[in-house]
Amino acid sequence: MASPDREAAILVVGGGPAGLATASALARKGLDVSVVERSDYSDIRIGEHITPAALHDLRAMGFPAPGGDDAHLCSSGVDAWWGGSIASHMDYLFHPAGHGFNVSRPLFDASLAEKCREDGAAILAPARLVRADWKRDHWVVEVNVREKAGVLKPRFIVDATGRSAAFARAHGSFVQGEGGQIALVALGGNRIDTDQSGGRVVIESAETGWWYFAPLSAGRCVCMLVTDADLLPGTKARLPLWWKQQVQSTSHVRSRVAQYSRLADPIVRCARSQRLDRFAGAGWCAVGDAAMAFDPLSSRGIGKAVEQGHRAAGAIDVHLSGDRDALRDYCDVLEDEYRNYRRTRVSYYNLERRWPGAEFWQRRQATADDGEGGSGVFNPF
Repeated sequence: MASPDREAAILVVGGGPAGLATASALARKGLDVSVVERSDYSDIRIGEHITPAALHDLRAMGFPAPGGDDAHLCSSGVDAWWGGSIASHMDYLFHPAGHGFNVSRPLFDASLAEKCREDGAAILAPARLVRADWKRDHWVVEVNVREKAGVLKPRFIVDATGRSAAFARAHGSFVQGEGGQIALVALGGNRIDTDQSGGRVVIESAETGWWYFAPLSAGRCVCMLVTDADLLPGTKARLPLWWKQQVQSTSHVRSRVAQYSRLADPIVRCARSQRLDRFAGAGWCAVGDAAMAFDPLSSRGIGKAVEQGHRAAGAIDVHLSGDRDALRDYCDVLEDEYRNYRRTRVSYYNLERRWPGAEFWQRRQATADDGEGGSGVFNPF
């Protein structure tokens, strides 16, 4: 644990993949960087699938790829029942990386934090940002690390706080969210037999939304239903039974879940598409889900985080060297990325026409004009 009493040219708020990728890249450029992370990396973290493309991004940035231990499970691809009863198969065998991973997110994020330390960044964890005041050319920041207070005076702050975008919102920005999409996520364990699927991810659409299932290491799994908040049963007490009924109504996820003797009650997470009204301001910028968060269908959580972190680090370095256009260019790239993502998302949801009267699908199936021009920003199956 680093001391909060230190000078840092840059402070990164949030120690997930986006924040750590940004901090690591900046530290390798010789800049003094500190990361404030609220947890000790033992909390529940959702978003475990890493595509081969994301593995490539990790390696390109010098981060260790998962593997070499039993914490993470190789994945050979994705099987999707979407738009019909015949599956679409994405086989990673044909990608240069050869496979993806279903990772243990707490352990994976902790390994990124350790690499970040090796690169020269200070990791303050568990810690919280108490306040931050802008003083025209630097910030005065109060940080608590294990209840010990300290003061930092960074020239620049990176908001990597995830969907909450806590720092940006505290300094005048607001989140533009689209709809009330949520994810009901259940973690399971005690697999009855040995996984013979090659770690393949399952995606299956249903009347109330769509399902995601992934086997994990050590006989564990994750099962997720993406739906809308107003389609849930009226009371929290009814949710576990409703969830089990929805699992039983599936054709393919049900058989995967049946291979595990224990599945916890689902937890609720926000899963809507959203973005900040502005991606940067005086002395700060946002990265990862704090800047923009995608539908889980994109399968780009970790990959997007690492890619944006690398891009943000380059822009910040040039900005601190006196180039006033660097952050504007960074924001322009994010604007284009989000615009293209929205077009592509519509095109994928328009593929599923089996429940024309279902509210979940009606809300996502726009006109042809809105859905045309998908850019290929993501390709989940």
